Amino acid sequence: MSEALETAAGADEALQKKLRTKTAHVVVVGLGYVGLPVALELGKARFTVSGIDVSGLRATGKLTATTTFDSVAEAGVVIICVPPPLSKTRDLDFSYILNSC
Repeated sequence: MSEALETAAGADEALQKKLRTKTAHVVVVGLGYVGLPVALELGKARFTVSGIDVSGLRATGKLTATTTFDSVAEAGVVIICVPPPLSKTRDLDFSYILNSC
């Protein structure tokens, strides 16, 4: 196995352990009707959760909310919950996805 694959496999095992032991830091991008309940449930499950949303919502407990992407650098998992890529005229609109990256 190549060194890169061994490194990736080790990182995968480390993340799996953090998920099992609930020590993984999870970031949810988009705290709307999908992202906020997901973030809250992850917090209830005792994960440390950071939520990122353009509206700057505030939360308490194990969930912190922000408008910046600083927490992504420390995350083990990033979940993107933004509106679907269709405009009001049903044309493809990837702006929400691109703006979340």
